[in-house]
Amino acid sequence: VLIQPRRRWGQPVAHVYSSFFMSQLCGGQTQNNRYNFEAVRNYDNHIEGGLTTIGELYMPINVGNSHWNFIRVKMATKSVELYDSSGEKEDNMRFMDASKRYIFHALFKNAEEERPSYDDWGQEWTTRDHSGNCPHQEKFFDCECSR
Repeated sequence: VLIQPRRRWGQPVAHVYSSFFMSQLCGGQTQNNRYNFEAVRNYDNHIEGGLTTIGELYMPINVGNSHWNFIRVKMATKSVELYDSSGEKEDNMRFMDASKRYIFHALFKNAEEERPSYDDWGQEWTTRDHSGNCPHQEKFFDCECSR
């Protein structure tokens, strides 16, 4: 594992979801691209205190069993960032949107009556594709992570 959950003063600062998370969230093995919160509803149960107790959430994304993307969610700044070593692609937006929608549903899954609308809540959050500013792989087949 390249990124281990970090701890400071006994409180988790970062958490890493499994590489299966995004494929389950976005339709599972069928790759039907449908958002499916129920498939990942309990992922945050492995975080002591839930998502509100962490600073960052990392989500590795296996794209077609041949490439990796990476999502970083910064809870304090309310931002979702995507990194793709093959550059910016239109398809990256669906991963960022699904991640943002997941954060909303996970934060409010037990507060139906107190839950704001997704549109109102989402106005405070940003999504950014940082793929243009990260190291790019030169060969598609080796999916290198650094230069």
